[in-house]
Amino acid sequence: MKKQHNELIKILAEDKEWQTGRTLAMNLNVSERSVKNYIAEINQLLHDPIESSKRGYRMQMEDIKAFVRQDEAAIPQSPGERQVYLMEWIITGAIREEEIDLFDVSEKLCVSLETTKKDLAVVKKSFETYRLELQTHGSAVGIYGTERKKRKAFRELIYQLFRENELEMSSIQKMIPQIDIVHLRGILMDESEKNSCYLNEYALMDILLDIAISMARIQNHCVLEDKNEVTAEYREDRYRLFTSILERIESDYAIHLDEIEENELKLMIMSLIRRRRPAEQTENPKEFLDERTYLLFVRILEYLKDEFDLDELMEDEIFCYKFAGHLKNLLMRLRSGYSAKNMLTESIRESCPLTFECAIGIADIIEQEYGLQMDMSETAYLALHIGDRLESRLEEKEKISCLVIFPQYYHVANRLLEKIEKEFKDELSISCAYETQPEEKPEAELIISTVPIRGADKGQFVLISPFCNQKDILAIKEHIQKIKGMRSNRKLQGRLKHVLNQKYFVKNPTFGSAEEAITYMTKWLIEDGMAAEDFTEKVLDREKQASTAFGKIALPHSLKMMGKSTGIFVIISEKPIPWHTQYVNVVLLLCISERDRMLFYDIFDNLISLFVEEKYVQEIAKCKDYKEFENLMLEYVGGK
Repeated sequence: MKKQHNELIKILAEDKEWQTGRTLAMNLNVSERSVKNYIAEINQLLHDPIESSKRGYRMQMEDIKAFVRQDEAAIPQSPGERQVYLMEWIITGAIREEEIDLFDVSEKLCVSLETTKKDLAVVKKSFETYRLELQTHGSAVGIYGTERKKRKAFRELIYQLFRENELEMSSIQKMIPQIDIVHLRGILMDESEKNSCYLNEYALMDILLDIAISMARIQNHCVLEDKNEVTAEYREDRYRLFTSILERIESDYAIHLDEIEENELKLMIMSLIRRRRPAEQTENPKEFLDERTYLLFVRILEYLKDEFDLDELMEDEIFCYKFAGHLKNLLMRLRSGYSAKNMLTESIRESCPLTFECAIGIADIIEQEYGLQMDMSETAYLALHIGDRLESRLEEKEKISCLVIFPQYYHVANRLLEKIEKEFKDELSISCAYETQPEEKPEAELIISTVPIRGADKGQFVLISPFCNQKDILAIKEHIQKIKGMRSNRKLQGRLKHVLNQKYFVKNPTFGSAEEAITYMTKWLIEDGMAAEDFTEKVLDREKQASTAFGKIALPHSLKMMGKSTGIFVIISEKPIPWHTQYVNVVLLLCISERDRMLFYDIFDNLISLFVEEKYVQEIAKCKDYKEFENLMLEYVGGK
């Protein structure tokens, strides 16, 4: 909406009566012809809210209200919304190497220049993170720093701007309008296909954004002057891919890449594009990894074996090939300063915390070996690689005992039994089958029957049709999940009874940070002989990798199970405790010995899933003493 559109609508809103074109023209200080044009444009944009007749123009009250709502939604209202808008404006201009005018921003946002300057002070801090400076000359704002730092800042800040929603092509096009993103995507996809390579959707957004930023900067004669310390290495097939992409970009977008820019483009492509192979075709990692990377690869597999009992991975050729390829590309990205973004990071962290924890352990090994720090997105990609294997390994392996009751009718019962056995062979142990209900109550955890059963518990019994359709299959699956949940709850209750101790329970302490709280708890455990002298350091090291806060609860711990004894130190506080960028009411410090490693696996995911419900946290925080806390915890676990 133009400024004139807004002013015209406001004039019409002030007076419900008909207003002539001449009157409107005088109020707006424009010609009557301009008024007619404005009205035509408004009606086109807003589906004819302005009526016209011989008497002039007017808006219905409902149309005015709708416009006000729309207008308020379109114009950022809060300081946070204005700062996001200002950030977008600055980045879009800076990519074109243009300064922005604060007067224009203020007018667009309908705020004073002073308000915009206050918002600018906040935005400046984001750029300072990347060692860039926002400078003002009168009302003009420009960015100052090296070209490499600018490009990195543009990339990271654009991701931040769209972190609430997945970064899409339309988002990139909005921020970099001078580059045809659809056409660029076509180049990457076409050439990848021709050269038997592939890009997953997340990698595609990464490389589109990186290349688009680079191209826009080169178009404005802003080129890199410092060489990347990493030189892209590639086989013949990757060389063909790079060459074909380079030629098309230079031709279609009328730009020229010098040697430094070429290497940057190579690094982008080589670190994200993978060779397409048949699912069964693999290659020994030793053949395509350098010696140092191969030793790292082996060390990680040993970590997965020792800490998470994933001892079969060494023998899995497909997993080893894919994981080794990911590791190679990951190291290239980390060395060259690029990072693959993963919009599912928070989802993975919250829904699969133990898998994410395993990935953090791998990230720590990489940092120890190479001194390269990994961000949360890259850690999430590691979690995706190992997630399926870990989750299946940690699932309850014991099958559910099952009784089936199918009255014999020709071959129907036999076919029914075969279908159930085939569908649930990994989950059910069918101990026996009856044509009629047994005299005594069966001990089985689950009863499946085509006829009603007397005295069967609701959670134990599932009634199905003689043909076992899809609805019946889903009903059986639902019962299986409920039984597994009950098993898990019973196990968790037993675990908590074992590790909770009144001695390690503190109510409403005062802490100013996560570090203060962790230091207080760990020192207490060290003095009591529960943990080694370096326990504080190890827990803080883990905390640096990624916050252990999930909602209103924090579960600090060391990466390795290094407690001399096993226990949980509990802090509850009605007043929220600062925990990095969050605030928590409950802190459970896990001190787990090596022999109780499986206990950590049992309780970590379960405690997080329990306290996703904020109401539980608030009720726990209000507990008057340890006994009330313990009873409430066991009650929650039992009813989970």
